[in-house]
Amino acid sequence: MERPEVVKLSVSEEKGEIRLGVRNGKAGLIAELCLELSEGVNITYLFVKESERRKGIGSMLLQNALSIIARSEGFVPVQASFLADESEDLAEFFEAQPNFTVRENKEIFTITADARKKSSRWKTLKKASPGVKEFFSLDAKQRTAFIRAASEEGFEGFVDMEDPLLEKNMCLAAVSDGKVSGAVFFRKHGKKELELSFLFTQARNAIAVGELLGHACKVADDLYPDADIWFSAVTPEAAGMADGFFGNKSEGQTVCIATWNGWSVEELDEFGEMMAQ
Repeated sequence: MERPEVVKLSVSEEKGEIRLGVRNGKAGLIAELCLELSEGVNITYLFVKESERRKGIGSMLLQNALSIIARSEGFVPVQASFLADESEDLAEFFEAQPNFTVRENKEIFTITADARKKSSRWKTLKKASPGVKEFFSLDAKQRTAFIRAASEEGFEGFVDMEDPLLEKNMCLAAVSDGKVSGAVFFRKHGKKELELSFLFTQARNAIAVGELLGHACKVADDLYPDADIWFSAVTPEAAGMADGFFGNKSEGQTVCIATWNGWSVEELDEFGEMMAQ
């Protein structure tokens, strides 16, 4: 009796995409996994044939890929994000993996690539903002002063400056008289998904907010015209900003984010055996 076998289906350097699958004799292809490679790895597709589910096939496929990634030099972040309402089975699947954590963002506002192309509000926001610079192009003194100011307002550690998912082209600062009055940070989850992860202005500077978001709109359309954009509204003010930023094209949803902890199952087993001795 033939055993299921993990196989490489395709590699696209142009798309930055790798597809793996599981074949099982005459049954043919019974599972498929698609990984999008950017600064990290984004799991964009995971499918197991219905008759083959609950047999460990999906786990075998996923863990095989993670074992390869774990052998690479340095830590590579791996994530999958999906709508909670549409993917209960997927959430349960990742929760059952020994090396993944799953969290929910309950107030996620999203504007799809198609919706923003039709949004008059979006077109209005796209304007020249000469006072906006790329945050990481500023000198260290300017960046440090802003981080200190945000920390004093209760946002200590608001952004991991070494986060490989930060999209530096869309990490922007509003600069006036040599000082940073506000900044916005975006993270990239593959080529078709951008997360507005943090926005802060001193003294709730509405002009700075408008300039930052306006410039972000322009960069997003120039570099990522096919990307959906989302952010988590953790306060009533942030939820209200969804209308100002996205207009009536935004939708409130609950999104699950599954994150790999960097350990392969082989390493976890070895660690468990060592601790048991």
